[in-house]
Amino acid sequence: MVTTQAVFDVEETRGVLVVSPLGDAAGYRDIDIAREVEAVLAKIDKMSPPGVVADLGRANYFGSSMIGAVSAFEVRVRERGGAFAACLVSDDMQQVLRVMKLDTRWPMFDTRKAAVKFVRKRLK
Repeated sequence: MVTTQAVFDVEETRGVLVVSPLGDAAGYRDIDIAREVEAVLAKIDKMSPPGVVADLGRANYFGSSMIGAVSAFEVRVRERGGAFAACLVSDDMQQVLRVMKLDTRWPMFDTRKAAVKFVRKRLK
């Protein structure tokens, strides 16, 4: 029997959806990643307007699959007129995001609290 492996921890904090990848996608099956990305996107679609924080503090580095997943969340949030931020991004990951020019699309904060506060303020 094949079991589904959790890829993200998802919780709501003060009206903001906080999505935390549990590690890099290399340790997960593509089907599990796709299933969980769709589930998070469905949660974003139910928010009006959506406010999302990506907490990247559980790993020093994320590969292209996980960056793509978080990018999909950010794009959906922006399409729906919401606010997005990232937090606890390692120095190594910040370098990668700068090269990919995602640092201009993902406001980054040192703490989850600061990121949630930023998103809440942008939603007002």
